[in-house]
Amino acid sequence: MLSRPSDILKLAVSSLLLFSFVCVNSAEESLAPEELAADIPLPGTGISTSSLSSDNSVSTAHKYTNKLRRSAYAAPSAEANVDRIKSVEIEPTQIVIITTKQGPVDSLKIHIELVDLKDNRTLPPVELFGLFLVVARGRYTIPFLKPERWYGLRFTSENELNGEANVHTETRLLRTASRQQTGFTPNQLYEVMMHRNLDGEESAERLYVTSKWTGQERVPHGELQVFVNVHCESSSTTEQMILHNHEDSITIEISMDLLYDIKNLNDTIHQVLAHITPLKCHKVCWQSFLLARLSSTDYRGDASQECRDIESTTSVTYLRHMKQYAIEKHASGFELVVDTELNEDTEEGFVTLSALNLAKDDSKPRMKTFGTASTNGTFHLPLSPDAVYAAQYQYTKVKPIHFTTTEHFLIETTFVNSSKSSYPLVVADFHTENRTRNDSEPLPVPFITFSRGDAYTNREVKLHLGPFCENKESSTEILSDAQSSFTINLVQAICSQSPNATFCEHGANYTKCGPILCYSMSVAVHGDEYPSDVRCHNVTQHFSLESLSLPCSRNFISLLILILLVI
Repeated sequence: MLSRPSDILKLAVSSLLLFSFVCVNSAEESLAPEELAADIPLPGTGISTSSLSSDNSVSTAHKYTNKLRRSAYAAPSAEANVDRIKSVEIEPTQIVIITTKQGPVDSLKIHIELVDLKDNRTLPPVELFGLFLVVARGRYTIPFLKPERWYGLRFTSENELNGEANVHTETRLLRTASRQQTGFTPNQLYEVMMHRNLDGEESAERLYVTSKWTGQERVPHGELQVFVNVHCESSSTTEQMILHNHEDSITIEISMDLLYDIKNLNDTIHQVLAHITPLKCHKVCWQSFLLARLSSTDYRGDASQECRDIESTTSVTYLRHMKQYAIEKHASGFELVVDTELNEDTEEGFVTLSALNLAKDDSKPRMKTFGTASTNGTFHLPLSPDAVYAAQYQYTKVKPIHFTTTEHFLIETTFVNSSKSSYPLVVADFHTENRTRNDSEPLPVPFITFSRGDAYTNREVKLHLGPFCENKESSTEILSDAQSSFTINLVQAICSQSPNATFCEHGANYTKCGPILCYSMSVAVHGDEYPSDVRCHNVTQHFSLESLSLPCSRNFISLLILILLVI
C-alpha cells in the first residue's frame, strides 16, 4: 500500500523519468535469447572490433582481474553475454531496433547514437541501464525522425558477467520511409550488372562488370562498394569497386583465359565461326552495399549478393590469308614481299614480318610491324644480299576475336649482280666416281651429294627428299656435325632413261623410273621449323650421255677393220 503522498510522488517521478528519456515500447512477450552465428565482416564495414584487458586492484585484501572484451558481431565467447541487433523496423518518423537478450539485465548498458547524414548532425544519444531496461530491453524506439532521410546508427551494448565486461558495437546505414509508405530498398539507388557491351560495341571475348547509380538520389557522405569475385576451378579472385557520389558509373574488365574452337565456314573466302568458352572460370558473384563515412565512423547498409554464370559466345569473321611470298631484287637491294588477301574492307589487326640471318649466330632478326586497318594487303621487308634467312609472317586479328597465325619459311638472297649465293644452306653436287666393271674395266658411276654449307656449323639441316626411283616414299636426312653430307646413286635414274649411256652396264635390265629428283630443306629455330621451297633437278641433264657404250664402239671398229681386210 502506498499510503503516504511522498511514496506516490516518488513512483510517479520514476515512471516519468523512464518514459521521458526515450520512447520505448516493451514487447508483449519476452524474446528468448538466440544464438546467432557470427558473420565475417567485409572490408569497409562499419563494425569495429577491439580487445582490452587490465588488472585492477580493488582492495587491500585481494586482487582480481577485470577483463573488458569488445566485439563486433561478437566472438562466440562474448556473444552469449551481450545484446545484438536482430533487425530494424523502418517507419517514416521513427525506427524500432529489435535486439537479442543475452546475459543478465542488472549489469546491462545500452548506448544508441543516431546521426542525420544530410545535416551532419548527431541526435541526442540514448543511454539505458538499470530500471529502464527491465521493461524496455530488446525493443528500442527512436522517434521524431524525418521521412526519407538517411541516418547513421551506432548501437553499443555492454554487460558484465563474472567480472568480465563484454562490449559489442555495430553500425547501420538506415533510410526512413516516405509518408506514402511506398516500399524502398537501398539497392533501388544503384545497379550492378555483368555484360559484354562497352560503349555500344559488343564483344565476344571481353567481360565487364559495371556499377552505376540509377537515379539522382545519393547517400550523403556515401559511396557504393562492390566486391566482385571470379570463381575458377582451383582459385578465385576478388576485385573491389567503389562508386562515389559524384560519379555516374564505374566499370571493370574481367580477364580470363579463353578456349577457342574455330571452324571453317567457307574456305574460299576464309570465313570462320569461333566458339569461345571460358577455360577455367565459369561464375562471377558480387556483393554490394551502401556505405557512409562520417567522422571516422563507417555506416554500412545491408548487403545484397548476386551470381551469374559466364556463358560461351560465338562470332563469325574473316581471316587474312597469305597468298604467296617472294624475293624481289631492286637496284638498292632485296625485299621480302608477302601478298595477302582479306574478304573485308577493313579490320583491326597487324602483320609482323621478321627475318633471321642463319649464317650469323649473334645477329638479331630484321623485323617490321604493319597495321591492317588500311592496307592493300602487300607487306615489304628489306633484306641484305647474299644471305639465307629464316623468315616469319605473323598475322594477329584483334576484333571481333583474337586470332593469331604464323607462317615460317626459308628464303635466300644472292649478290645483286649474281645468281648464286656465297653461303648456300645446302650444296647439291653432281659428280661421277669410277667403279670396276665385270671385265675389270673402269666404269664411271653418277652420284649427287648433298652437303651442308660451311657457314652453318652447329646447325642441323633437314634434307627432305621426294619419291625417287626405287624409293617410293618421301624421306628425310639430317645434315649435322656428325654427318654433314648425303649421297644418292643416280645409275638407276639415268640408265632407265638412257640405257646406252657410258654409265650403264651393257645388256643390264634397269627398272623404269623418272629422272626428276625433288628435295627441300628446313631448319629449326627456337623450336619452330622453317621449310624452304621445293627444288627439282632432271638428273640426266647434269651428265654427258653418249649414244653407245665403249665396248660396243670397240666391237664396231674391229668388225669394220675385218671387213676391209677381206675386201
